[in-house]
Amino acid sequence: MLRRTIGRRVAAAALLTILCACARRPTRELEDARRALVAAEAAQAPVYAPSSFAEAQRTLHEAERLAGRRKYDDARIVARESAARSRAAVAMTAENRAKMLEALKVNLEATQRQLTDAEQEISMAESSRVDPKQIDMFRRDLAGARAKLAEASRRHQNGDLPGGRKWSEDARIAADMTLREIRFAIAQNPIVHPAPKKRRRP
Repeated sequence: MLRRTIGRRVAAAALLTILCACARRPTRELEDARRALVAAEAAQAPVYAPSSFAEAQRTLHEAERLAGRRKYDDARIVARESAARSRAAVAMTAENRAKMLEALKVNLEATQRQLTDAEQEISMAESSRVDPKQIDMFRRDLAGARAKLAEASRRHQNGDLPGGRKWSEDARIAADMTLREIRFAIAQNPIVHPAPKKRRRP
């Protein structure tokens, strides 16, 4: 009888231990999820993989909310999901960053071609006898656009996508405006070729 009582107590204690373990607050899982999210932010996931980063952030907040309501099993599952989403965001960041930097390079090359066209058309404007003051203004505008493009290229080489995009867009707008102004001036001052001299009849 005594043995049976002891056995029941041991079984009850074991069951209580199991239940306590199941009801353990998911401290480790929540910390893992927080560290993973910090790592994703450091890898610039908010810039290059914003949707994935936002989902990782959302699920972490949900895990913390569940833990606060003592729904520890659910919180543990959601915290692990958040950590996995953060790791996926880091992987996506590397891929998207390479693609976006390549797209920025293409834009920079297109703007450089526009500026080369602008330089050639300034020469045409001079041949069209456009006011020299306007020509000087075009050259200043062209120099300003080239300075913006140089800054965009520098940021692109440094891997600064947000800064590179901003300066690239500024350079493109400056190049567009300069080209339009030059072409308008040329249209207002077309090149007039002298009429061919008539030959006298013998």
